[in-house]
Amino acid sequence: GMKEEPMNRSTAALVVVGVAVAISGCAGGGGPVESPASPTSSSIMASPTGTAAWTMEDAGREYLAMVEPSNAANAKLRTVSGREGATLKEVTAACRQAADAVKQLMVDLQAGRWPEEVKPDAAAFAVALAENAAGNELCADASDVSAIEKGFEKSAGSGVSEAAAALRAALGLAPAPGE
Repeated sequence: GMKEEPMNRSTAALVVVGVAVAISGCAGGGGPVESPASPTSSSIMASPTGTAAWTMEDAGREYLAMVEPSNAANAKLRTVSGREGATLKEVTAACRQAADAVKQLMVDLQAGRWPEEVKPDAAAFAVALAENAAGNELCADASDVSAIEKGFEKSAGSGVSEAAAALRAALGLAPAPGE
């Protein structure tokens, strides 16, 4: 097939800055664009009847386990997009993985049995993730570098880092590195 041109250095650098901003110290990433309606706190956080809420300690543990896969996918995305000579195909594939990981995080977050006092922050995090997700989807479907940059800008503007920090604080967890 045709040889794919590596992205030039300044573009790769720009891309990396975008990714680092989008996911600094938290579990941001990508996710679904299926539903145009933004999730609302009531629909997300309605606990299934008959299931007791987690204790704060359990909720903290569950949160840390939930964000692990998307943190790993986003770390990989930062590495790939920051590598000199990274191709468009490599970056879009890493964006796709990050998008899928955050989709899963949103599902897990919404299924969580959050203590009452944490629900508003969990809901806000889910909303920020949906926006962040849309940016990763744009990047995953990009056919050129400017489309990748648009995706990263959208992810960076999602407020996901702040939302994650607020949820961590509500759960009594230490700030993530870099927060």
